[in-house]
Amino acid sequence: MQDKEAACFIKYMDEKPIAFAHCQLRHDYVEGTESSPVGYLEGIFVEEAYRRKGFAADLLAECERWAREKGCSEFASDCELDNEESLKFCLAFTVEDVEKEYEKVLALGARMIEPPTKRPWGAVNMSFYDPDNNIVFLRQFVQTDNAAEIKS
Repeated sequence: MQDKEAACFIKYMDEKPIAFAHCQLRHDYVEGTESSPVGYLEGIFVEEAYRRKGFAADLLAECERWAREKGCSEFASDCELDNEESLKFCLAFTVEDVEKEYEKVLALGARMIEPPTKRPWGAVNMSFYDPDNNIVFLRQFVQTDNAAEIKS
């Protein structure tokens, strides 16, 4: 991609692309935001055989990292209200300390999917089911020098 205000990240498994995310900067008004530009998730896709493995969350984290590097303090997206898969995906939050939140979630009796797990590109992710059986992702960003399997 030649556009400095857009990026596409691709997840590979055994040298085969299995997922992608497209993000860009939006300078127009983005509902619910207070700054400009805003990092914006334009699209994300994971092949069906690779879904529910955290790859979409990893790609989203990479998009958010890219937007922060571009000077954004906010990141947004939207989805159709009748798209249940998309709504579930949108239940992801960035927190300061995943380990601390993990202890809180455990104390509340949540069913864990993935405990805090460090990713090679500088994120610590965890996921659990909320009381309505939605998957909720929490993530924290940390510095790392390791390379990721995600390529832009």
